[in-house]
Amino acid sequence: MENKAPAASSTKSPVRKWIFRISSVIVLFLAFYIYWMYFNAYSEGSRVGRDLKISTKGNIFKTCEGYLTEGCRDLIGNSSVFTFSVADETVEQKLLDLQLKPKACMELKYREYRRTLPWRGDSKYVIYDAVQLQE
Repeated sequence: MENKAPAASSTKSPVRKWIFRISSVIVLFLAFYIYWMYFNAYSEGSRVGRDLKISTKGNIFKTCEGYLTEGCRDLIGNSSVFTFSVADETVEQKLLDLQLKPKACMELKYREYRRTLPWRGDSKYVIYDAVQLQE
């Protein structure tokens, strides 16, 4: 009779299985957390106003930042400022065109995120469309 070497066991040890399961759960949790906090829009809405200011800021990531004075009527003392970021270059160009029109009333449509990303801008509010309103 031949002596055969014992076959290597194809089953993993219980400790290795538990380490794999725990690390899988941690990776899935971190992936969900990153998606939820940085990429899932918390809310969507729009703001109406005039007196738009836009600038490009940043040391490493150049982002378009701006603010809008809310309200289209000339109410003294009742205007608030809405600060925002712009991630899309076509929307940035629309805003630059609207900025050149004096006293133009505009609507900015935005998405609000829970946290900011360096390449998306400083604000939690990211503009995705801009429309000039008829007066």
